[in-house]
Amino acid sequence: MDFVKLSEQRFTAKKFDVNKKIPRDDVEKLKTILQLSPSSVNSQPWVFLWGTSDNSKKRVRPAIADFNWNRIDTCSDFIVIAVRKGLDDKFQHTLLDQEIKDGRIANEEIAKECFESRKFFIDLRERTGQTLNWETKQAYIAMTALLYGAASLGIDSTPIEGFDEDKMDKLLNL
Repeated sequence: MDFVKLSEQRFTAKKFDVNKKIPRDDVEKLKTILQLSPSSVNSQPWVFLWGTSDNSKKRVRPAIADFNWNRIDTCSDFIVIAVRKGLDDKFQHTLLDQEIKDGRIANEEIAKECFESRKFFIDLRERTGQTLNWETKQAYIAMTALLYGAASLGIDSTPIEGFDEDKMDKLLNL
């Protein structure tokens, strides 16, 4: 599909049809889209928490502003995109190991360059106190990929910013 047409068709849903559920094969496609979302230096500073049950909706609802309750109450699925509190060397090595396993890195020299490049940008953000801001920007990239991915599958969606972040962290033990 032409991306301009997709952009014209995508809209922010205010309420969902409670009788419609996202087909599980489409859920798997959306999970893959999130997994493949781009991020600066492939930092992947996020965690995706997928909810579908009434209990999971009730669990997050106290953190959500009342003007968004209709969205969470009627949706088939919801995704909380959380960012990590820093990207330590252990996490960076985990990313590098996965890139090697996926065949994205050809040899040890390139692996070392990738690690050092990623570490440079992460350390730069840490030194300037901008880590959380930078990680949040990366999360918005993933959210945008998800919104357009959903639209490409004919699935209505909406981003929600109207929530209490500290309360959500507590409710989800983040």
